[in-house]
Amino acid sequence: MSNPLGLTEDDFIRLCTNSAQWAEEAATWVPHILDGRFEGDGKAGNSPSHHWQMAYWVGTEYTAVVLARAFLASRTFECQTVWDTAGDEWVILTDYDHWAGQR
Repeated sequence: MSNPLGLTEDDFIRLCTNSAQWAEEAATWVPHILDGRFEGDGKAGNSPSHHWQMAYWVGTEYTAVVLARAFLASRTFECQTVWDTAGDEWVILTDYDHWAGQR
């Protein structure tokens, strides 16, 4: 997919308020998925999956969700959007790992 907005990795990470490894830390996240902390985006069957590699919190403005998903799509990464009821913000779950080369 093209990147008509010209979003860069720096743009993407500046949209984020926090990030965490998701699949690697499944023991931490699965109980929160099961207790309802993370809600799907209203689409049927869109409960959060623990198979994604990373989670990126992007705040409360849905515009940040749209921009983050556009960036990921331009790099052919799928994602899932969920709401974090503990932090009251949107979370993007994906296999894109911005930090992989920095660990």
